[in-house]
Amino acid sequence: MLLSPYCTYKAGAMNRWLNIDALRGLAVLLMITQHVTYWLCGLPSGNWLVRGTGAMGGLAAPIFVALAGVGATFTARRHPECDRLFIIRGVVVVGFGFLLNVLTPHWFSPQSWYVLHMIGTALVIAPLLRRSSNPVLLTAMLVVIVATILIQIGLETPPKLYNRHMAIPTKPGGIFRFALAEGFFPIFPWIAFFIAGMLAGRWLLEGRAAKLWQLGIGLLIAMAILTGIYATGWQAIRTITWIRFFKWFPSFYPALTPITLFLIAAALLLIYSFVSLGRTLSLSPSNGLVCLGRASLTLLIVHVAVIRELAIYFQFWRRLNSVNTIVATSAALIFFALAAVLWRKVNFKYGAEWLLRKAAG
Repeated sequence: MLLSPYCTYKAGAMNRWLNIDALRGLAVLLMITQHVTYWLCGLPSGNWLVRGTGAMGGLAAPIFVALAGVGATFTARRHPECDRLFIIRGVVVVGFGFLLNVLTPHWFSPQSWYVLHMIGTALVIAPLLRRSSNPVLLTAMLVVIVATILIQIGLETPPKLYNRHMAIPTKPGGIFRFALAEGFFPIFPWIAFFIAGMLAGRWLLEGRAAKLWQLGIGLLIAMAILTGIYATGWQAIRTITWIRFFKWFPSFYPALTPITLFLIAAALLLIYSFVSLGRTLSLSPSNGLVCLGRASLTLLIVHVAVIRELAIYFQFWRRLNSVNTIVATSAALIFFALAAVLWRKVNFKYGAEWLLRKAAG
């Protein structure tokens, strides 16, 4: 989940889980940077600033979903009878997703399927996943990656989706089609990121953190093999069906096999790196990244609903040059970081995380 797991563990493990929060905080920075830059900068398709921040910002969602899986594993170990907790939290997070749809009418429709819907759904099915063994989870992750392409083929999903395709349903199935494979963050393949995070959480708690980078490197090798086969020019795999398995597309709208393997690997390697860093670098609960990570759910909702809608309302949508975009984006990052640090003093009271804790009891 987007919430911090560190506070449920003993002080001896505090730094380790604070580093997990710090990684989530990094994802917040990447997300806000990507969004604000894209929303404000003129000529977005050809601007170096938009391309660069877009590439880095693409890591935010994989980190969020994978860390949701890590948090689910931590919660399951802390509360063996946690099924009710998962389901309530999942329903509430999905509710936040639909609230964001309503608050952002210039981006979403009431039936859009965004990252909060995905994470909430994953939490609802976490009671089933947490009972699965590690080999079963690993197999399920790989099956999801393959099944994603088969579902896309069955639905005749275009190899590239744009906002107009994912915001308002126009095809049979409506929101269910979005949830399955054609929304911004559909269950296929994004549940694979959650499953990978659950595995990562187990390995962290078992003291086998090296398994994270081993799986990450393995997924990168698999991606390299697939894209290498495509690079040979073999005509048999250059059809609309087979390119989904073999061709590298830098976008995950929709997520094809190579980019899915790459992003899961990146999320796992970043988790491993931040946890390893915790062994040599001690973070305090007041650290800026840690505070951003603990308020990530609130910041996701607020920055989308406020900055994006205001940009359109006050007519500075994609009107700034590169220098002014950098200034505006930096100001937004500083504001949210300072707000998170100050907000920590009252334990993030009345934020989305606080409401989620109250709802779950």
